[in-house]
Amino acid sequence: MSNLLDKSSLLITPTAHNVSEILSMKPSDGSGDADFSRNSGATRTTQDLLIETVTNNIPRIDYSGGVGHWLLEQETTNLVLNSTIPDTLIRLTKSDTDSVTGENNAARLNETVSLGQHYAILNTSGITNGEIYTFSIFIRKGVGTNSVQIYTQSSALDTSAIIDLDTFSVTLAGGGVINGSEKIKAFANDWYRVSWSGTAKATASPQIYLTLRNLGSYTGDSNTYVDYFGFTLEQQTNPTSYVPTSGSATTRLGDVAINSGNSSLINSNEGVLYTEFYTEADGTDKRICLSDGTSSNRVVLYITATNTLAVFVQNSNGVQVSFSSSITLGQYNKAAFKYKENDFSLFLNGTQVGTDTIGEVPSGLDRLNFANSAGTGLNFYGRVKSTAVYKEALTDAELTCLTTI
Repeated sequence: MSNLLDKSSLLITPTAHNVSEILSMKPSDGSGDADFSRNSGATRTTQDLLIETVTNNIPRIDYSGGVGHWLLEQETTNLVLNSTIPDTLIRLTKSDTDSVTGENNAARLNETVSLGQHYAILNTSGITNGEIYTFSIFIRKGVGTNSVQIYTQSSALDTSAIIDLDTFSVTLAGGGVINGSEKIKAFANDWYRVSWSGTAKATASPQIYLTLRNLGSYTGDSNTYVDYFGFTLEQQTNPTSYVPTSGSATTRLGDVAINSGNSSLINSNEGVLYTEFYTEADGTDKRICLSDGTSSNRVVLYITATNTLAVFVQNSNGVQVSFSSSITLGQYNKAAFKYKENDFSLFLNGTQVGTDTIGEVPSGLDRLNFANSAGTGLNFYGRVKSTAVYKEALTDAELTCLTTI
């Protein structure tokens, strides 16, 4: 595998960046670097599994899942008004404790000895009927309880769930258990991020309630506590990276990576476009492509909203090749598309999944975009371990080896 990557003319891996640039591993002279933009701050997971904030236009090498990757995400807004401190405490007291940022900014919530319900309240800026929302929270087991319940008193959004603090599995009020998935992630110092999704039933600004045990009325124990941090509610089907808020809803803008390479690194007559990527089944279309900056000449890997991996080639005479294969999203995949006149094939995870023996090649290819051919939309959102361009059409045996998981 390493020898095959050595054969590439252009190689991007999660190694280095500058402001507004993702640096290519090959070549090292800067001609393979990608332009990067994100006009807001954002967070990433470090190698130590802590959360770190980076500023505008800084690309993110992220280690969630334990392996480094470029993290490219869509725009999202955290609708929870205060992401670190509950707005209201009912028969609870709060003290500060260490969080996943390495700072002393998490909320340790202790019960009081009063009789009644014991809970905290999070205020939100509002949701829209019929839209899908995902709630996520960092939580660490404390003392005196093995599970907590999170819910909304309003019927506008059903976020009700019971979190087992021993296994960090989630039992949803509407049925079903989340366990061991992307929606339960371990972080440093015994913190876990847990998330689940639901559809809004009304347009409203629901409050979210955090308990230390359950919804019932009981006499509290001042020694019982749970640590909470990073409250997030976003209009997404899956959780994205943590977006801090302080008094109002806050938006993280989308990542854009385009214009890597030039015509000396990309061969229009023949070659291979390879990538190892992870993306969610979120109902959006995403592209990684070689082009001349227009739709007239392009080689495209296309992850569709219907969970297929499509490829197509177009030149001035129109679309020359177009076929697709089913794909499992929510996991890493390796894909390689070979293009050569009358010789096109797609390999996915070690298997050839499509071929075409009739078709012309484009001309003037001079850039790699994690977006459409013009770099103006259909951005790739997800994680990228490596992307490579080859100036020659590799053999079937090489493509099998290159894409085997």
